[in-house]
Amino acid sequence: MVSSGDVAKRAGVSRSHVSNYFNHPELVSAENRERIAEAIEALQYVRHEPARQLRGTSSTSIGLVLLDAWMPYFAEVSTGVEDAADARGWFVHFLNSRRDPEREERHIGFLEAWRVSGLIIVPQQPRIERLEALIPRGITPLLLDPPREHPTSPQLPSVVVDHVEGGRLAAAHLIERGGTRFAVVGNPRRVGHSADRYAGFAQYLEQAGVGGPPTLIETQSMDVAAGTAAAAEVIALPPKRRPDAIFASNDSIAFGLVHGLLAAGVRIPDDIRVIGYDDVAMSAQIALPLTTIRQPSHQLGATAADLTIDIIEGTQMRDIHVILHPELVVRSTT
Repeated sequence: MVSSGDVAKRAGVSRSHVSNYFNHPELVSAENRERIAEAIEALQYVRHEPARQLRGTSSTSIGLVLLDAWMPYFAEVSTGVEDAADARGWFVHFLNSRRDPEREERHIGFLEAWRVSGLIIVPQQPRIERLEALIPRGITPLLLDPPREHPTSPQLPSVVVDHVEGGRLAAAHLIERGGTRFAVVGNPRRVGHSADRYAGFAQYLEQAGVGGPPTLIETQSMDVAAGTAAAAEVIALPPKRRPDAIFASNDSIAFGLVHGLLAAGVRIPDDIRVIGYDDVAMSAQIALPLTTIRQPSHQLGATAADLTIDIIEGTQMRDIHVILHPELVVRSTT
């Protein structure tokens, strides 16, 4: 196996020069950087990261723990994290909790053992003390878009989207489009973000004076199949009770909902208006492009990565909480 000593010998420099080439390149002259780079390429040298960390050197890697990595929205968030980290020469370990608290804890423990320098987490449940305990161990944690009810801490920076505002935007648009009987499809009892969106939607309807709270069509999951099942529930309602304006808690649910309603002969948007949430890429690509609330998903991930690295590098204080704002994207389903 090629060592840093082999690189130093071929380049005609000391091993400390090779170390500085990777960790403090500003301390190495342009001539020596070129010689070291040529030696690395010639010898096909690859640093052994675990060994470097065991020697006590901080890593240039961060961990990312997601809730549902299979969802298109989280794919866009993780791309934002990776793009920002890659631009700064950092690496990302991706892990998926699958909304399982025990699995989430195992992932935190794994990343702690691996001695990453930062941990970005979309929390399944509050873990303030657990995450704060990482800081003395040299790991910078950051909360990525926790729900409103999640406790905060000055030691835990966060980047969030205002989902209550997103719910209000959806309600305002459906009213403007002529909706009179409203429903929300999702799982606000179990999914924090769904609860925040429902709260904003219901608040706006109440303030606008258009009747009582929206009908809640509760789903067991947040995927396309859940939306298809919800469409069957809508069709089964008597015509006078059937909603004419539906807010789906995410785009995946909206895709299934639109498919199921169209298959049953419902005209969208003439009979029922449908709005989603996220604005994943497919929203604009399906046969009936989806009106939705756009989350700045890539920006969310990139901002989280940049803040985490800034804190690690000492250019940003920990006590920072960034709020990003959603926006309405009008297409064919309303």
